[in-house]
Amino acid sequence: MRNSENRKLFQQIYNMVDSVVVGKGAHIYLVIMFLGTLANCTYNGMSAVLRHWGILFLGLVFVFQNFLRSAGDVTPTVWMSIMEIAARSFLAFLFSWLWGYGGIWWATPVGWLGSLLIGYVRYRTGKWKRKIKI
Repeated sequence: MRNSENRKLFQQIYNMVDSVVVGKGAHIYLVIMFLGTLANCTYNGMSAVLRHWGILFLGLVFVFQNFLRSAGDVTPTVWMSIMEIAARSFLAFLFSWLWGYGGIWWATPVGWLGSLLIGYVRYRTGKWKRKIKI
């Protein structure tokens, strides 16, 4: 086999094992298998890694949003949602201009992180305690 075929076979095996062990999903393996180009594999692999680690931020965003909402402090949850949408939209344009298409994948986790910071700051200040109606 030629060097490029060896590299492609190794990449397929690596992604299949990695998707099972790390839990990123088998879609990386399928993308490589059906699309086969290095550019597609790179972008889809990057998106899977960012979504995989970004889910940690998203889980905490849900915790803070629902906690504050259940305490009756709804205003910060609205701002958290606006922050997510605005950051995703603005940062997708900015990052694609700076780093190309691969930069678009960074907009979502960064937006989640911004939303998480709003919820965390509101929780730490304790202002939500004055909103409880019980």
